[in-house]
Amino acid sequence: MLYYGTEIIKVQQNTDNIALVYETGFRTQKGQLARTILFICENRFTFFKDSLNFIKFNLVISMIGFLISLPKLIKYDNSILEIILCGLDLVTITIPP
Repeated sequence: MLYYGTEIIKVQQNTDNIALVYETGFRTQKGQLARTILFICENRFTFFKDSLNFIKFNLVISMIGFLISLPKLIKYDNSILEIILCGLDLVTITIPP
């Protein structure tokens, strides 16, 4: 394997010498630059994953709050529609837009 800046030290006399580079290394600065250009890696930020986890956590909290308030809603003879709207109201309050 030849690297950038490789110098030939010894050559046999009276022969035709031919060198062929069949692979380049990515351990040099130029090789690392070539690797980043050739193989672009998708940069994944953890912000998106963390924000989805935050929304899931808030959804669980709103469901717990709905389950706590469900017996009281049933006790005061609310209709099914009002109970569903109360549950959706809790979800929309706890989960940010």
